[in-house]
Amino acid sequence: MTREPASGRHHAPLPHPGSDGPGPVPDGPRAGRRRTVAFLLLAVSALMYNDWLLQFLVPTGLDQANSYVSETFAANQPHRVLFSGIELLCACLLILAALCAYRDDQRTLARAGWAAIVAFASFSILDVLVPMQCAPSVDAQCAPVHAWHTTTSAQPHR
Repeated sequence: MTREPASGRHHAPLPHPGSDGPGPVPDGPRAGRRRTVAFLLLAVSALMYNDWLLQFLVPTGLDQANSYVSETFAANQPHRVLFSGIELLCACLLILAALCAYRDDQRTLARAGWAAIVAFASFSILDVLVPMQCAPSVDAQCAPVHAWHTTTSAQPHR
């Protein structure tokens, strides 16, 4: 016969808010530092992901209302290195943040979310590595569809 605890009740661990179960989220100095680092990396990458706002300061020659954001790092654009560098750095920070958070989070749905962030960032890297050849919003001769670029750009937005 099993005995009840002194209080007369069994206490099951409570699930974390938004989790799919009571999976552990380790506490401790290392886990706390990794969560802090992940948060900071996510915050910095969120700011960097808005690099399209630089078009107000950098004379790109693109029509901001009618051009693709990817046109800023099209192969023939004068500020390609700036915009593609920001995109690559942002994607790398996202991957690092997701890996920091994924390591300590045992919740299945949370891990799926961190994996999705890694996939999103990976497609952003491919987006830069397979750029548009030109900017269709300012060049009438430019084909607006580049098969590989369209594929890498569309994946994160599915």
